[in-house]
Amino acid sequence: MKVYERRIIFASGILFILNALDGLLTFWGLNLKVIEEANPLMRGLITMNPSSVICAKLLLPLFMGVICWIAREQSQRLVKYSLSLVLVIYLLTNLLHLYWWLNL
Repeated sequence: MKVYERRIIFASGILFILNALDGLLTFWGLNLKVIEEANPLMRGLITMNPSSVICAKLLLPLFMGVICWIAREQSQRLVKYSLSLVLVIYLLTNLLHLYWWLNL
């Protein structure tokens, strides 16, 4: 297995963890009424069916990992930058969760 392929697997695993953590902390914050869901799509899903949010939070990073794996040979640059961008977004999201948690 190439180093590049191991990096895709590692980044996908980190994305899965960050996404799951985001979901758990979001539910916690919503239940404590200290945050509001900023994503309109997720806000709608939470209102309609909270368990669907958990499924989405767990399946979306897996789906992205599979897509990146399939596209790994055709567009290494796109895969690299896509995973990097999404990881930064979820890292920042989790840092926001940390901020409100520390300020409870």
